[in-house]
Amino acid sequence: MWLSMGGTALNNIDRLRMIVLADDALQAQLGQIDDRAAFIESALTAAEARSVMLSRPELEEELRPNPLGWRAPSRAAAVTSSPPRGWLPAGIFWRDDQAWVDWVYFGAQRLREPFFEESLRRALHRPFNMVFQLASPLEAWLEALEAPGSLTPRGLIFHMSRCGSTLTAQMLAACDSTIVLSEAAPIDAIVRLNPWRHAPGQAQSDLLNRMAMAFGQVRSGDETRYLIKLDSWHTLALPLFRQAFPGVPWVFLYREPEEVMVSQMWRRGMQMAPELVAPSLFGLEPPDAPTEDYWAQILGAVCEAALHHYREGQGLLVNYNELPEAVFTKILPHFGVACSEKDRQIMAETARFDAKAPDTAFLSDGEAKRVAVTGPIRLACQRHLNDVYRRLENARFKAGSTAPSVMG
Repeated sequence: MWLSMGGTALNNIDRLRMIVLADDALQAQLGQIDDRAAFIESALTAAEARSVMLSRPELEEELRPNPLGWRAPSRAAAVTSSPPRGWLPAGIFWRDDQAWVDWVYFGAQRLREPFFEESLRRALHRPFNMVFQLASPLEAWLEALEAPGSLTPRGLIFHMSRCGSTLTAQMLAACDSTIVLSEAAPIDAIVRLNPWRHAPGQAQSDLLNRMAMAFGQVRSGDETRYLIKLDSWHTLALPLFRQAFPGVPWVFLYREPEEVMVSQMWRRGMQMAPELVAPSLFGLEPPDAPTEDYWAQILGAVCEAALHHYREGQGLLVNYNELPEAVFTKILPHFGVACSEKDRQIMAETARFDAKAPDTAFLSDGEAKRVAVTGPIRLACQRHLNDVYRRLENARFKAGSTAPSVMG
């Protein structure tokens, strides 16, 4: 299974790494420790019990903060197949002209945070992940046998952005029986391997499926369902997701355009920065400087893609104004997921708090956003968003929902 530890003679740290990475129980024991001092004591005890004469200074050196960041993938042990249960993909990096998957040990840590990046940051702060690292050559990992114990996604959540998708994901993730993967960078990396304006290839859809399955591990023992929330721009890649997950239902969440635009004005999302998400992926030319008109075209392209693929079936349209009740009345039934009274109570309680700041009570901001609408925002919406919003509302209404909302 192991390829190398970097091609050099094994020192005491490397010997302990090889032992720990081959022992699932020892990984679980050391991987759950948050306190640095407690970790050092446990790791030294484990090393001595296995005849590894590791000194305290050697281990403390490994735990010194890396001035270049938390991860140093070049130090990772390389494996040809999926790591043991409990390791989740953290990203994709290049080494020796080859793409590699970087793995981080989560153990039984649930993905409770609003975004996977936050859950990853919490895992990376554990001493275990500063000492023990794994990486897999992407191609070899794809060709290896499937790792057991992973759930198949029951539903995919696409969205316009700033329209309740994080609330929906947080409500669903509050239930112990549900894994919710929210906007994970490794998924985005696979999507961007081939621009989504082109027809997806089988290799890319296979890799997307495999990457998603790696996140669907049953790590706590009581997970029975798995849902994936995507980045907003992934809506344009719906053909790729439909190919990777045939038959899996999906939902598209959206909101009154001016309110979304004001939210983007207050705090712009990644897709609004041309240097982060290429304009060409939305069929646009690079702007001299991003303006309200550019933001509206981005949002319009996402909405047009959702409406286009909605006509092909398996999709559900949900307006922000239907939340949070639509999670129970529309989204879970669409995904074929039964909701117990206990789960309903847990999700309803979660909805009382701000989805992106779970320690803060939720306060409706619709009125504040409507007041903040500027002339340029109103004009940009008239040019690029209002028409597709009306068509989304009409399609939702025809599907048997409530009457379309009226824009002022």
